[in-house]
Amino acid sequence: ADQAESAAELFERAARASGGWAAAAMQLRRAQSLRRLGAARFDAAEAALGTALRAYPNYSAALLERALLMMDAWRPDEALSSLERLDSLQRDDEAILGWLVRWGDVGRCGEI
Repeated sequence: ADQAESAAELFERAARASGGWAAAAMQLRRAQSLRRLGAARFDAAEAALGTALRAYPNYSAALLERALLMMDAWRPDEALSSLERLDSLQRDDEAILGWLVRWGDVGRCGEI
């Protein structure tokens, strides 16, 4: 947990020091570190991803991370929304299609 917290802080400083694509990439890395810290840090991770996606709405890695975060937060409709957006960018990706099927079922049934 200490490593993930330290990484999140470093990525935040790097994002503030850089701009453009590099800042979006640092926000993604920050969100990944925060998600690993657990539910108490999900809001901060979501905010970091929001920053990255506002700058680059088609940033596939950030969309995937947002889907994973929403899965961990047990917000299936939002996870599905991110996966659908990602699928529109990366057609025929079998991994994304698999996640879409599983999380589509969760949205309908409430369980995996």
